[in-house]
Order: sequence, then C-alpha cells, then structure tokens
Amino acid sequence: MKLLLSLIMLAGMLFANPYEDMETYVLENGLKVYLLPNKDAKNVYITMDVNVGMAAESEEKAGISHLVEHLVFRDKRVKYRDYYDLIKEKGATFVNGYTSNYQTQYLAKIDPKNGYWLAETFYKMLFDKNVTKEDLDVERKALQLEIGEPDWTDHIPGHWLKKFGKFLTKIDPPTEYELYRDDFKIDTETPDFERYPSSVYRNNNKKFTLDNVLTHYNAYYYPSNMTLKIVGNFDVSKMKALIDSTFATVQKREGKSIKEPMHKDATLSGKPFIQRGMPGGNPQPYIAMGYKYIDNNMTEYMIIESYFENLADRLNRELRNKKGDSYSIYGDSTTTHNAGLGRIAFYTHHDKFEENLKLAKDILLKESRGEIDDATVMKAIENSRKYYDTVSTDVDSLMDIIDNAILQKVYYDKDYQNPYKIIHSLTPQVFRETIKKDFTHSNFYMSTTRDYFWFPFEGPVILLIIVVSMIFLLRKYAAKVQKREVRLKRRLSNLLIGFFVILTALIVAAVVSDWVEYGIIKLFGIDLQQVKYFGSPIDYVMMALGLFLFVFIYIIVFRTLFRWYHAKLFVTKEHLVLSGGDTKFIKLDEIESLDVVPWSIDKLRNTYGHALLFFKKLLKVTTKDGKVYFLRAWNAKHLKEDLEGFVSKEGK
Repeated sequence: MKLLLSLIMLAGMLFANPYEDMETYVLENGLKVYLLPNKDAKNVYITMDVNVGMAAESEEKAGISHLVEHLVFRDKRVKYRDYYDLIKEKGATFVNGYTSNYQTQYLAKIDPKNGYWLAETFYKMLFDKNVTKEDLDVERKALQLEIGEPDWTDHIPGHWLKKFGKFLTKIDPPTEYELYRDDFKIDTETPDFERYPSSVYRNNNKKFTLDNVLTHYNAYYYPSNMTLKIVGNFDVSKMKALIDSTFATVQKREGKSIKEPMHKDATLSGKPFIQRGMPGGNPQPYIAMGYKYIDNNMTEYMIIESYFENLADRLNRELRNKKGDSYSIYGDSTTTHNAGLGRIAFYTHHDKFEENLKLAKDILLKESRGEIDDATVMKAIENSRKYYDTVSTDVDSLMDIIDNAILQKVYYDKDYQNPYKIIHSLTPQVFRETIKKDFTHSNFYMSTTRDYFWFPFEGPVILLIIVVSMIFLLRKYAAKVQKREVRLKRRLSNLLIGFFVILTALIVAAVVSDWVEYGIIKLFGIDLQQVKYFGSPIDYVMMALGLFLFVFIYIIVFRTLFRWYHAKLFVTKEHLVLSGGDTKFIKLDEIESLDVVPWSIDKLRNTYGHALLFFKKLLKVTTKDGKVYFLRAWNAKHLKEDLEGFVSKEGK
C-alpha cells in the first residue's frame, strides 16, 4: 500500500503546475491585473470586468448599465464605428459583453499573433471614448429589439403587484424551514434587480440621453473599479510592457462602485437537516444526502468536494451501471456565502426508494466515522488531481483558474491558495480527519421526495376528492341559508368589485390560516422542519386538514370583515333575500312600497350592493314597520318592475 501511495504521489509531480505562472498585480491607477500564460494554448483570451450592473440602478435609471455596455463598443473614429465588427474582422471569436446584477464584462478570444493587438484595442475601447448621439440612437434601436417595444401592457402597474407580493411574503409566518435562513442562520435574500416591470426598461431606453449614458459611464468606468484578465499563449514581459504603455497611462480617479454582499456569519444549527417533500413533488423518487459544514478554507472545501465526487462514482457503478436502479448520481460541494453543503443526489425507481436510501445512508454514516480505506481515499484524491493536471492548455480552464483565485479572495479573505499544491499535498490522514470532523450526526443533511405511496397520480386524485368534498359541504351550508326555491335572481354588486372582495378575503384567509398553523406549531413545540411533510401517507391527512382550516377561516373572514358586501338579490316564495357577506331576509308580505330614488351619500349606510357607477339611481324598499333598504341595480326601474309582481301577490 505504501508503494502504491508513493507511486501516485510521484505521478502527480510529473505534471506541470498550471497555477504557478499566474501573476497578479495592481497598477498605480488601481486597475487589477491577472495574467496566466501558457505556450501550448491555441488562443489568447481577454476579459475586462467592471463593478457595475443592475444593482446600481434606480427605477429612473433601470437599464442604463446595459445600454452603456452596448455603447462602449461604439466609437466614430474606428472602422464601422464599432469595435465589435473591428475585433471580429481581425479573426476574434466569442466577442461579447454581458451585464448582470453586479458586473459588466467584456470578452474576446483571438489567435496568439493578434493577442497584443486585442489587449491594446480593449484599452482604446474602454478608456478612449468618442461617441455621439448617432451612436446612441443606433445602439438604442438595437437594444430596443432585444427588450421589446412599449405596448399597451406597459400601462399595467406590474411593479405594484410585485411590491404587494413582497408585502404578503413579509407578513406571512415562516412556515417553511429553509436550509440557509433557518439552519445556517444567514440572510441569502439578494436584492431583486428585476423589481421593475419590463415596461420600465422599455420606456427608459427610449428616454436616455447621451448625457445620461456618459454620466453613468464616467461614474463607474475608472481603473480601480475594473479587473483585466488575460490568459493563453503570450509572452508575459511583452504583455506587461503593453499594459504599462496603455492601461497604466489612464489617470487615477475615484468614482462609484457596486459589489455583491458577502455574508460570512453562517453557523451550524447543532441538529440534522431532514426535509421530505410532498409525495408527487417529483415524477421519480429523489434522494439527496450529505453533510453541512462551514466553508473556512480551500483545503477543506476541496476534500469534501473530492469525497462526494468519489462517492457518486462508487454509487454509479453499483446502482446505475450494475443494477440500473438509478439515474446518473452526481456529487458535489457547494458554498453559499460561507455555508457549505457536500452531497450526493440522484433519482431512483419507486420500488427501490427505501433500499437505495438505506444503502447511501449506511455508506455515509460508516465513512463519517473514519471507516474509509486508504485506497478509496487515494482514488478520490487522484481523480481530483486529474482535473488540475489537465487544465493548462484550454483558455476557458485557464480563465477559470483566475476566476477561482478571485473567488478565493472573496470567500476566505486570504492570499491565493494554489489548488494544485493543495490537492497534490493531501494525505489519507488529513483527508480522513477532515471527514470525521465535519461529517457528524448534527451536520447530517437529507432531502427526499417520493413519487407516490399507493398508485401513480394519487396526489391529484386525493386533492380532487378533498376539493369536491369541500364544495359539497359549502353547498350544503349555502343551502341551509337559502331555504326556499329561488324564483328570481338579480345582481346587486358589480362583478369587478365582487372579484376584488373575494380575492381580498382569500388573501386574508390564507395569511390568517398560515399564522394559525404557525401558532399551533409553536404552542406544541413542534420542529418546523419536520412538520410540513412526514414522507408518509399522513401527508395527505395534513393537506386535507390544512385545506379545511383555510376554508373555515375564509368563511369566518367573509362573514365578519365583509358582512357589508352583498352580491345578489333573489326572491323565494316568502322572502326577498339579499345575499353576500351577511344574508338579509325581507318578508315579501311586509314590503309596503317600492320606489326609484336618486343616490345620495346619506343613503350609503342602508345601501345594499356596490358598483363603480355609484351615482346611479337606487331602488328604495320600505317595509310596514318603517325599515328602509336601498338596493343598487344596473337599472333600478327595471328591478322595481320585476319585484312588483312578487310583492303584489304576497300583499294579496
């Protein structure tokens, strides 16, 4: 075994370390430079990152970062007035610009002989600008095609609806247990940079002036807010000399900047994370399993990633390739801020769910105790080394090396840790100790979803049965209130008003029922992450109880908060019934008179029905005991004529 380990370690030394040639420095004007040459690369790949994006935009300026990105490619002094065509004509590929939430990026790949020309062209394109209103008009038209022309839907206040949805989210209790918010205790909510409806971007794009665009450009496009990255086949000395004669000559100045916030205060909850999805949530049973950890250093991250990639390989050989009991199993380690999660995940067959769940769990529990042999550990390390040993000639992989170096600085607040050296210096002992330290019972993670328990599509069928049962009960309840056969029916309230009344009642009932559920959970000290779904048939019972609770609360809300609302009028054998949030019965033989009268504000209290045209005439109903009711109708005169026949018959 020792001989085998020695041979593997020696093999790693034969490969060139692609990370050692990376140079990082900062120019006097603040521009950050990353260079990674490789003489075997077929191209030169250049990117320039600017710390500006949608996060920097107010509603009035929404879309301006994207327009600036387009305009940066323009210049009236260059051929075609456009750097994009100029660079493409030189033979470059993958020429583009991207605007995201926190960053705008410009990039291009070109053959090595033109690599220096491309770097100089990037300098001119980004720092030596000469654009006119003509350039702005051309790019604005092109961008308008991309985002669409304004149309009648732009007048719909979609941003109000979005804000209202956010408001409902804030007042709703946390009935869903979330991994990062509730288990790691970190705020992962990112700003909603698409918080404005598309109409805002469409209309803004038409209104932006050249002064608006140049002001935004000057505020964010300055050296210390930018990062130049060059990888591929080039001579470092020659490239650095070119940078000194171009980028380094840009004047140092201050400006605005926007960077993605990074939370590094994740904590472990001290209890396993177990989450079972509602049956039917996936068309096939799904299993995800692993361990939580705090991502504090690159070595730990690489060990955990290496372990789960290896475990996925082993399970693939057993479950997929040998038995066909699963779809491809993947393993990885992800980090959100400094909250780490290593796991395997896969789909399996319905009849193999329990068996494969137990198999994966048993392996994890066993190896978390350190019961993993050196051969398995070295195989995991060896597979990871292969990636780092073979990235040296592909310019995309070389750029990934630089991007990972930048991310390391962001995540760990440390100088760059060479992944190649880390993976080639790992020993089984360090690997095993890390696994034992992080893979504890309290850090265990499992998320599963079954397709069904008894038969396919049981979820929709059971839901349909529950809904039909509720409708039947509600109709029985309504029949209790409406005891007589209906002889005449008329609408008192406008349909649009009725829609908003019912919608409001549904929203209020949903929020109240969620708080009732949350109160019950807290009252009995139930674990929030366990209560939602049990991963058993009891989930359907809980679903039914939740729906019945919602309907019950909806009835209470509608009969209390909206008792002022009356939707319809109908006539039975003995009564004139005003139906809605509150049901009013008026005996037909007690009606003294029916009169059409003009609307006035003093009649509002005794008015039944609501309409947008509130000023229209009302039907006044006077009873023999002196009570007065004002009924709203589309045509009060016609309603009077309809009711007179029933009233006169009962009067006789």
